Amino acid sequence: MNFVDKYPILYFIVLAWVFSAGTILLVIQGVIPVNMALSSAFSASVVGIIMTALLDGKAGLKWMFSRLLIWQVGIGYWLFAFLFL
Repeated sequence: MNFVDKYPILYFIVLAWVFSAGTILLVIQGVIPVNMALSSAFSASVVGIIMTALLDGKAGLKWMFSRLLIWQVGIGYWLFAFLFL
């Protein structure tokens, strides 16, 4: 059993922190532009996708992204959310 399978939450937290802090560190050092600092806010989402791929493979990713297609509200609410956020 490898480390990711044994401790998935710990691996998620460490990886999310590395992505977030790494982005900020690169901005501070001037390697990437300052406006990329906000991309560190998406680190947990990106790591969540990576962890799903590692632990559940294609089937897990397919299930996770298929949940995005379930519409609980009307199209007007979705358009408002995408246009005004």
